[in-house]
Amino acid sequence: MFRLRCSGENEKEEKSHRERIRRILNGLREKQWNIAIAESSAGGQLAADLTESVPGASDVVAGSAVCYQLEAKRRVLGLTEVEEWNVVSDTTAWAMAGAARRVYNAHVGVGTTGYLDGSYRAYWAIQLPLSPGGDPTAIATTLSGGYSFDPDLPDGRATNRRILVNQVLDMLDVTLGLKG
Repeated sequence: MFRLRCSGENEKEEKSHRERIRRILNGLREKQWNIAIAESSAGGQLAADLTESVPGASDVVAGSAVCYQLEAKRRVLGLTEVEEWNVVSDTTAWAMAGAARRVYNAHVGVGTTGYLDGSYRAYWAIQLPLSPGGDPTAIATTLSGGYSFDPDLPDGRATNRRILVNQVLDMLDVTLGLKG
């Protein structure tokens, strides 16, 4: 869950974060969709945020896999071609999102990969059902993004992970038509 160390302004941010999670979960419920997540650089934070913040998440969160190592991406997600790619790429994020949909038979798949220190870059992808009916086996439309982190941020890895997770949550919020 999005926890901050101080009170006051940070309490407002935490409340806003919970409200965003609630919007996303309710948006998924309204569409009768579920979501599955394959995380590398996010380290499980995205799934934790979706399941810790609001009761009843289990009716829309199908499952999550944290696949940090290359071998985990191969074994758990079935990404046998990953050895041919740069593990930190938009292609891998896209493949992870698709694998999450397949492994958990979910309508929406999210994949994240990146370096939280060193070269400070990350990629994410969200795959959505092609039709309003939301057939999980249908070819999906995909949204993706990538960015570079500021290496001088305090508490670099944790801050960079939070930036990544917030970008994905913001895009889910917008994509589900919940935020303009």
